[in-house]
Amino acid sequence: MDFEEREIRTTSRNTAEVDPIILRETTITRLVFKPMLLKNPNDEKASVKGTFVFQKKGKNESWDDISGKTLSSFKKGEGYKLEVHSAELRHLMRELFFLYDLRSREEIKQGVTKYIKADAQLSQIANVTEEEFEKFIKLNPRGWMSLYQQFIKWINTPGQDGRIVDRLFKLKPHELEKINDLINQSSFQRLQKFWMLNYNNSNEEVWQKLFNENSYLLSSIIKSPVIHFKGKSYVGGKNLDNRGGKLIDYIFKNTITNNVTLIEIKTPETKLLGNKYRGVFPASNDLSGSIIQILNYKNELSKDYYQLKAKEKESFYTFNPECLIIAGRTDQLDSEEKIESFELFRTSLSNIRIITYDELFENINQFVKEYN
Repeated sequence: MDFEEREIRTTSRNTAEVDPIILRETTITRLVFKPMLLKNPNDEKASVKGTFVFQKKGKNESWDDISGKTLSSFKKGEGYKLEVHSAELRHLMRELFFLYDLRSREEIKQGVTKYIKADAQLSQIANVTEEEFEKFIKLNPRGWMSLYQQFIKWINTPGQDGRIVDRLFKLKPHELEKINDLINQSSFQRLQKFWMLNYNNSNEEVWQKLFNENSYLLSSIIKSPVIHFKGKSYVGGKNLDNRGGKLIDYIFKNTITNNVTLIEIKTPETKLLGNKYRGVFPASNDLSGSIIQILNYKNELSKDYYQLKAKEKESFYTFNPECLIIAGRTDQLDSEEKIESFELFRTSLSNIRIITYDELFENINQFVKEYN
C-alpha cells in the first residue's frame, strides 16, 4: 500500500494551500496544479480551487514558477492552449476528489497540518457502509479479528491518546458504553480463564505478573478511589524505587487524599490455617508471617516517610495506611469450624484485610454475569 505525506498551510482564516499536484515532470521542468482549500459561503461543496503552473528547477534544486502572460494581456486573436493528457487528467481528478472529501470532513485548521494520503485500497476501507462492514464480518470473521487486533495495538502506541479521545468524543453515549462493555467483557473472560488454569499455581512471580498487567484487579477491592502508585517498592530505604529498604509488592494511592494503601500478595496455595488447637484453628505460620511482614513495611514507611517523600516527584501520605494481604483459597476451609476460625481471626484484625484469591476472582465472575 502506498502512503504519501502532504502538508496543508493556512494562508488566511478561510483558505489554505496544499502541496502541488505534479502532472508532468522532466529533469528540469514540470507542470503542476496548485490546489487551495477554502470556506465558500455561497456553496459549501465548492471548497477547492487552484492554478495550473509550469515550473523550472532552480539552482538549489527548488522548483520555481515560470511567469507567464495573464489573459488580459493577450491581444485580439492570441491565446494559449494547455493540453492535459488523459493519464494526467485522471491523476488530477483523483487528487481533487480526495481533497474535496478531506475538506468535507475537516475544517481548515490554522498553521501547518500534515496528513497521510493512502492508496485506493485504504480509501475504500474508510468509506465502507455499515451494511458492507457487517457483511464483511459475517463472511470473514478471522480477517475481522485480525483487523480489530491491529487497531487495538495502534491505539496503544504512544502519541495516539489525543486523536483517539477526539474521535470517541463524537460518538453517542450508548455507542461508547457498548464499546466499554465489550472490552470489559473480553478482559473479564480472559481473567476467568486464567484463574481456572492457575488456581493452584504456587509461583508468586506468575501472580505478580498478572497484577502488574491488570492493576484494576487490586484497585477493585480497595474501598476508596485509588490508582496504582508503586509496584515492588522499597520502604525504609533510599527512595520508593531504589534498593536499600524492605520490599513491598504494591502501593496504591487515594486519588483525592493521596493516602497510600499497602498490598502484599502471596499465592492461592498459601495455607490459611494451622492445625487444630483446643477446638479452634489458629492462623497458619505463613499467614501470621505475612501479617507481621506487612506491619513491618508499614512501620518502616511511616518512620522514613519524610526522607522518602523528599525524594519522590509525586505527593503521597502515610496516615495509618490500610494493609491488604491476598493469599490462599477458601476451599481450604472445608468445615464450619474452619470457616468460623478464619472469619473470627481476619475480622478481628485492625486496619488489615485478608482477601483470598477465589474471593478476588468471584468479583470477576459477578462482572461477567452482569454483562451476560
